[in-house]
Amino acid sequence: MVNGCPVADKGDRFATPPWSVESPQWQAIDERLPADHLARQIADAVDRLDLSPLWQSYLGAGKKALPPDLLLKAVLYEMHRKRPSPAQWAKDARESEPLRWLLFGLEPSRAHWYDFRDRLAPFWDGWNAQVLRQAVEAGMTAGTRAALDSSSVAANASRRKLLNEERLEQRRRVIDERLDSLRRGEPMAGRPPGWPAESEAGLREQKQRYAHAAEVMGQRLAANARRRSDKRKPADQVRVSPADPEAAPARDKEGVFRPLYTV
Repeated sequence: MVNGCPVADKGDRFATPPWSVESPQWQAIDERLPADHLARQIADAVDRLDLSPLWQSYLGAGKKALPPDLLLKAVLYEMHRKRPSPAQWAKDARESEPLRWLLFGLEPSRAHWYDFRDRLAPFWDGWNAQVLRQAVEAGMTAGTRAALDSSSVAANASRRKLLNEERLEQRRRVIDERLDSLRRGEPMAGRPPGWPAESEAGLREQKQRYAHAAEVMGQRLAANARRRSDKRKPADQVRVSPADPEAAPARDKEGVFRPLYTV
């Protein structure tokens, strides 16, 4: 049994990371990480959790999945560093040494990180209960009181790239048109700077991301329509970030209107 998953089953259903503890790349980073580094603390904490329900949530059909215990360690590390966006996780998986150490060289795509974030949703309460139980057993707390608190952190998305429904649908049409052109083998015409993607793979990822943004937009428009008339925004002022659809546009502590996450 490896962290809630039988060893044989793990080999059949999950991909092997590029590095192991004996890989020179991993060892080089390991030598540079201080003994009390946050990445080490998180790796140790996750290793003490029962992740059986998470492992079992993978059906084992089709392409092998990435090891969820490594991805969970990376997500917790990023959240502790106030980087709650899957887009940030994808970037840091390539550029952050502690994250590369935790992931053993894996570099999941942005879309993969979004899917994994959604997969984690049902498991947080159970893991919190495990952590609390361990703390009580260790005499660190009596567990008789609880408090709720939250804070807002800036999302990875730019406040200048928030789209209303009309502009969002315009961009979705452009993506579909360019995908059709690529399928027909037609050359790409001139494009506005910064978007859309030039490759078919990039366009497909954008299509998936914009579809999710459209889903979030629909939810926000419906919620806005349910408000009292004096609290309701004009529909064209309801906006979403295609880069981070879940980030809610609001004013931060400095009064800047931008996409925010509540953590």
